[in-house]
Amino acid sequence: MVQMNAPGRPDPSRLRLRLAESERLRRDPVQVLLSERGPMIRGTFQRKTRRCGKPNCQCARGQAHPTTVLASSEAGQPQTHYIPEADRARVEQLAGRYQRFRRARAALARLARQSLQLADQLQRSLTEPYPATPPRVRRKSRPRPGPLR
Repeated sequence: MVQMNAPGRPDPSRLRLRLAESERLRRDPVQVLLSERGPMIRGTFQRKTRRCGKPNCQCARGQAHPTTVLASSEAGQPQTHYIPEADRARVEQLAGRYQRFRRARAALARLARQSLQLADQLQRSLTEPYPATPPRVRRKSRPRPGPLR
């Protein structure tokens, strides 16, 4: 909660502290983004089990076959790509890099929005109108002349 220093105005000192903290928290996601050097593969690496459909197979008795896939979406449509055993370690590593990059980017976007909101609040708390206008004093209403009879 932000303390008010004047009626309806947040305390600028507290807003400055919160803004500085928000900017300090941005360092970690930025560092993750800047440190990424290698290639990435867009998608999520998943280990799944599946049944082959053969009637005498172990999967028909409940022991499904392990498999790995790369799940992603293209043009809004979900896509699943089978990963051969020879590529599994590499694809898992590259997809993991992609996930870390996306998480850091999301954190950076969230913190940027927060910093902008705090900057806007700080601006409002420091801005005063010119010329300072005193509140208007309402005069008592005079009786209006009625129709002459």
